[in-house]
Amino acid sequence: MVLDHAILGLLHRCPLTGHELKKAFDRSIRHAWTADQSHIYRVLGRPAAQRYVTFESVPQEGRPNRKVYHIAPRGREELVRWLASEEARRATFRRPYLAHLFFASLLPNEQVLKKLRDDTSRWGCSLSEYEELSEQSLEGAKESPSRERFFWYLTVDYELWMMRAYLDWLDITIDQIAQGDPDSDGWSRTFPSMRPPPSGTGPSASDEMPTQAGSKGVS
Repeated sequence: MVLDHAILGLLHRCPLTGHELKKAFDRSIRHAWTADQSHIYRVLGRPAAQRYVTFESVPQEGRPNRKVYHIAPRGREELVRWLASEEARRATFRRPYLAHLFFASLLPNEQVLKKLRDDTSRWGCSLSEYEELSEQSLEGAKESPSRERFFWYLTVDYELWMMRAYLDWLDITIDQIAQGDPDSDGWSRTFPSMRPPPSGTGPSASDEMPTQAGSKGVS
């Protein structure tokens, strides 16, 4: 599971208490995966976690001992195995809003447009919040080694691209429904992604492939 391995990844960076793990989530990987305190403790309490994580009790004057978790050698091996596997990349992206839109022909255009415009407003607010969150995340990344910081930045960049792309798609979809005629067989041709490429674009038969030296072949 992603949460299990995210915890191993954070512990690989440094030993942490359960409370510190939650704070580490919030200032680092929260943009990609969320977890509340109870989820974290639940994972740490699983029998499987006991093979990958160890802990030490650190005395505190006048307070209960702190339980500090460390990644065990087997935990690091499991983290590397997971990173090299296809498990996470096989995850299915479920988009309920597309299932709604698929059957939206049952609704009048005005009702569909209202739902899409509500989505635009909601996602616009979400993007603003995420941009603020990403700034906080990138600020926290400054303390990490350069290589870790590079891959950290990539995850933030991905989320920003996806959210902006969805908002662009919403704008196009709203425009098509507002101006198009769903009862017309040619309606789909108005979508940019479904339009045939303009004639003359793409390679022509007279184009020659360059040689390995970078110049055109000589007869």
